[in-house]
Amino acid sequence: MTYQSQADLAVDAEFGARLGAALTGESRGRPADPLAKVILNYPQQGVSWFMPFTASAPTFADKYAGGGQSAITDADLLSAVQADWAAVTAVHDL
Repeated sequence: MTYQSQADLAVDAEFGARLGAALTGESRGRPADPLAKVILNYPQQGVSWFMPFTASAPTFADKYAGGGQSAITDADLLSAVQADWAAVTAVHDL
């Protein structure tokens, strides 16, 4: 893992789009959740809030360095979103 790989992943447009899709899908199942409401109304805000957590998720930088954003599976991405949900909610006082 390198900080450069994390930084590169954080600005990868395709990865950002995939993160947005994962966040939207997860939010649809949480209609009363304040964070889900923000994401459903402002998807790019959700990507912005989650990206620092997601780009630094365990193994993501190594996978990215070894094969680009597609080396991070959809299952990996969903797992990271679910694992970080409470932390992102707390950081943004929701």
